Amino acid sequence: MWKGLTTIPRFIPTEDMMGPYWFLSCLFFTSILSWVIFRMGKLFKQYRSVVTGALFLLCYSVGCVFVYLDIKCNVQIKLALVVSILFYLGFLWKRYDGCVRYTIAGVLTALTILLAGYFLGYDHINIATLNLENPTLFLVYSLCGCYLVLGVSSFINKNSCMKNVLSYVGRHSITILLANYFCIRVLHLIRYYFMPDNHGAPTDIPQLYNDWYWWMVYTLFSVVVPLGVREIYQKIKESIIIIKSKSR
Repeated sequence: MWKGLTTIPRFIPTEDMMGPYWFLSCLFFTSILSWVIFRMGKLFKQYRSVVTGALFLLCYSVGCVFVYLDIKCNVQIKLALVVSILFYLGFLWKRYDGCVRYTIAGVLTALTILLAGYFLGYDHINIATLNLENPTLFLVYSLCGCYLVLGVSSFINKNSCMKNVLSYVGRHSITILLANYFCIRVLHLIRYYFMPDNHGAPTDIPQLYNDWYWWMVYTLFSVVVPLGVREIYQKIKESIIIIKSKSR
């Protein structure tokens, strides 16, 4: 309990169980930095948009310099500097969303660019570990990924059944995030005890997660189990409330 009270509020990323929560701390510090930049941009009323964009680009450039030159700096500061440009792009995307058309051709183009980057042997982008390939490709892949997700979402939005299912998952994404690490460990143990290797001994747990095709199982398990537990909890909670109300 003491480590929970002293570790989580300080966003200490070295704690094993804090691994999946890097996104929350990254979003927290990036939001603060972005708020400061927007406030600074307002000081230049006539050139507010230009100054704001230039400041975000400057932060991104400084963050990339820190990353690629391996300059010693707090990892949260590096993350905030790099990710701030994505925060700003998201802000612009929302502002001009009406001008963006999501077409099948556009979605296929974005998917082709991402697949080309993958099959041409570029390193995987991992924001959590600040593995960005290179500054330009990072932005290109990020924009393609956003367009791909939003484009597919616009098509799914026309299907009421899929829309309702994914909307439900989206509304409870924080539950999925909080249970992510626990679900991964549970599935590790299940595979460890029920899937022995060729010598009859259980496969080493660290190697299990490297099987690329297992990501689908891990994803479904990490989504379905937390939501299932949540629904059971809600049903029990509602039953208790009904019983108490009747007893009164």
